[in-house]
Amino acid sequence: MKRSRVLGCLCVLFMQAAVSIAQSSTSLPAPAYVTVDFSTAVLQTAEAKHMFSDLQAKFGPRQTHLQQLNAQIESLKKQINDNAATLNEAEKSAKLHTLDTEERQMQRARYPLGAHFLQRHRCKYARYRR
Repeated sequence: MKRSRVLGCLCVLFMQAAVSIAQSSTSLPAPAYVTVDFSTAVLQTAEAKHMFSDLQAKFGPRQTHLQQLNAQIESLKKQINDNAATLNEAEKSAKLHTLDTEERQMQRARYPLGAHFLQRHRCKYARYRR
């Protein structure tokens, strides 16, 4: 008889606990899942910003040089197009030669800048991906 009462009391207690858990779980909000872009999170750290500013300081002068060279090339193209009718063959040939020379110079200067910048950026960024 005592066993059945003890078992009955235990069943009642377990049922009450189950009902209270069920009621409390319905009142809790559903868990929210957040997606984080790893690249953005890493690049917003202070260390990454410092490294990026170092890269910009190192390659900034070359970039401004390339921008100036590009402006000169565009200026030469505009002069050739605007004055095509008034230029004689010697002047036109000289300007085209200068334009060709500056375009080659820009291509030579531009490639290493992009390659070095990307290589250093990837190396520094790879530290965070491990």
